[in-house]
This record gives sequence, C-alpha cells and structure tokens, in this order.
Amino acid sequence: MGLRNWLFQGRERELTHAAEKRAEAVSNPKRADVRALVGILDDDPSAHAGRLAIQGLAAVAEDYPERLRPVVPDLVVATSVKGPIPDHRGTAAAALRNVVTAHPDSVTQYVPAVDESLREEVAATGAVTVGVTIDERTVDALCAVLSAADTAAARETLEELRVHDHPAVADAAERALADTSDADDRFGTTPP
Repeated sequence: MGLRNWLFQGRERELTHAAEKRAEAVSNPKRADVRALVGILDDDPSAHAGRLAIQGLAAVAEDYPERLRPVVPDLVVATSVKGPIPDHRGTAAAALRNVVTAHPDSVTQYVPAVDESLREEVAATGAVTVGVTIDERTVDALCAVLSAADTAAARETLEELRVHDHPAVADAAERALADTSDADDRFGTTPP
C-alpha cells in the first residue's frame, strides 16, 4: 500500500470526484451541483473529500446564497464540532452566514442547533487540553447567523456571550447585537 493510498484510505476516486465538484463550484457557482457537494459531505468518513465539498459550497454561498437555502440544515450540521468536517467548521459557518444574511428566514427553525454549535465552539476556551482554542472565525460567523435569525432565543444567547471572558467571543456577540439593533432602527421593528 502506497503512502497516498494509505493517507486517503483508498478513496482516491471519491477525492477526485470531490475535487472536480469543488472546481466546478469555484469556476461557475451559478451552475454548481449543490446536492452532489452535500452528498460528498454526508458520504466522506475521512473528511478529505468533505473539505473540498464545503469549500465548493462556500464558493456558491458567496455569489448565489439563495442556491443553498435548501441545504441550510446540512450547513448547520457542518458548523458543529461533532459535524462531518470539524476542522473546516469555520468555512461551513461562513457559508451559512452568507445564506442567512441574504435570507434570514432560512435559519429561524435551526436557531437551537446554531446555538449549540456556537456553545460547543465557545466551550473550547475553557478546555484544559493544551492547544485547544476557539476558532474565532466560526464564533464570529455563528454570532452573525444568530443576529440574522433575530429571534428571542438568538438575542438571549448573544446577550449572554457579550460578557464572555474571551475577548473574541464578547466582541463577536457585541457586533452581532449591534447589527440586530441597526436593522431594528432601519426597519422600525422590534424583535419577536
């Protein structure tokens, strides 16, 4: 067994397929096969192909966030430390933020799951394990997702985190709350 075969657990065909789908998404996000990319996330136990798939989904989310509305539940799962690609949850969170910023109603029913992902991420700040730290990009994106959802539960979480000991967490929550307040001021609304 060669090194490459050992590294990728004999899954070179799947890795090649994922690389092709990612390349298609990057070069032409309007025509990317979103379902195929999500399927790769679900089917890749090694996360090598999953990393490529989430990068493809993130490329689509940048310019065509509406194309990812049907796969918001998959993106929410991918933001979790327990998700299919825990090392790339920041990329998943950034993609989710792009979708939710354009379509806030697409995440409302998933606020508890986003809240759980955010709390898992923040819990890393109190971890005893050496070298375990929060991914600030993930925290920032998940706070923005909760801000866009603008539910009472989302605001409660952000209010709680704005006084967190870790400055990156407190700052992200503060920015997210400010964004929510700015939206309320612009549209003359109050949160539900």
